[in-house]
Amino acid sequence: MELQFNQIKKRSEERIKKYGANINQYLPILEYRGVRSNDEIIKRGTIMAGMVYIAHQAPTSVVSEWIVEQGIYSYVTEFERGILDKNEEEVTFRRDFED
Repeated sequence: MELQFNQIKKRSEERIKKYGANINQYLPILEYRGVRSNDEIIKRGTIMAGMVYIAHQAPTSVVSEWIVEQGIYSYVTEFERGILDKNEEEVTFRRDFED
């Protein structure tokens, strides 16, 4: 059975809206084909927290070093690597998180 990521995203967003929450239209579709363990969820959540810090003007170099120090860089997605590899002047919330 082939997963239909657009349909999954649509159903998930409908559920979220049902509870009165807003959807960030710029979030990418996740094409992950498995169930994550608790350990993987914690690691991904930690990385996503770093991305939020960058969106709030934290230096990419500091966040990247922090992720490496935590030993979780192998869990960084290609999209996130693209942001972490930029210097602070190249990163803006709109430009990098809207694509």
